[in-house]
Parts: sequence; structure tokens; C-alpha cells
Amino acid sequence: MKLSSILCICALAAPPALAATGETDAPAGERCDRLATYPGDFTSPARPVRTEDLDAPRVISACRAALDEPAPALRHLFQLARGLLAAGEARDGVAALTAAARMGHPAALFVLAELHAEGRFVVRDTVLAYALFQDAFRRGHVPGLGGMIALMEDPESGVYDPARAAQARAIGVGGAE
Repeated sequence: MKLSSILCICALAAPPALAATGETDAPAGERCDRLATYPGDFTSPARPVRTEDLDAPRVISACRAALDEPAPALRHLFQLARGLLAAGEARDGVAALTAAARMGHPAALFVLAELHAEGRFVVRDTVLAYALFQDAFRRGHVPGLGGMIALMEDPESGVYDPARAAQARAIGVGGAE
């Protein structure tokens, strides 16, 4: 049997979605990146995947496998958190997200800040959200500044300061929300 015939049989045997994307033989880290890269995550080489487009079971499987590889990337922990949250596994998702944020992943800091600002999956804490947005911004995640400004403009937040919000907007970067 020729190699080309074997390759055809293998391609037919693979699940259609995986065969079409070449994910059957890709390393787990690459699969995790392709399935769950967060929009705006400059640490990932893959194209972003919107939250509503996540295939949670595949994300969880690929990202758990990526974390078992010899030198896992921090972004894979963040991407696992995205998959867990999309699957409705809030406790585990928030735990993975918090771990990635504590290790300094910029997008994880930003998403955790959003959750605290909104009180989604966690207790609403705008002061903590502000600190997380600030840390995300300092680590290069520009939308963090937009989160800080939004909280400074919110009279019900614990960091209400419209004058500082106006100063931040005047920098020229503040419009990125």
C-alpha cells in the first residue's frame, strides 16, 4: 500500500472537524492556541476566538493536554479557564483564571478584572477590579486602561474619580475601551 493511500485512509478516519484543521497531529499547545486564543492576547501566535465561538469540550481537552507538556505556556492556563467558564464550570474556571492572573498573564488579569467589575462568577469588587485592570495595563494589555477609566467614571465604584478619568483619556490611549 502506498504512503498516499495510507494518508487518505487516515484523513478519512479522523473526525471531520479535526481533519479539516490539521489538529489530529498538532501538538496540544498549538491545538489549545487555535481553539481558545483570547482576542487581544498578544502572547498567543494564533488567531483569536470569540467567547461565543469556543468549543468548550475541545478547548478543555486540548488545554489540559498542553499543560501536561514539558514546558507549558502560561497562556494555556488562561485558555483552559476560558474553556471551563464557557462550559459553565465557574468554580474551576475562576480558579484557573485567578492562577494565570497571579502568575502575571496580562489578558487573564484583564478578564478577571472584568468579572470582578461586573460581579460575574465572583463577588463584585470594583476596587480589586481597578487594581487588576491597572496591572493588566502595566503589563501591556492596553484595554486595561479603558477598564480603569470606566471604573473611575462610575459613581458607584470605590474608585470614582472623574478628574483622573479625564486625565487618563487625555493621554490619548484612554479611548481604547
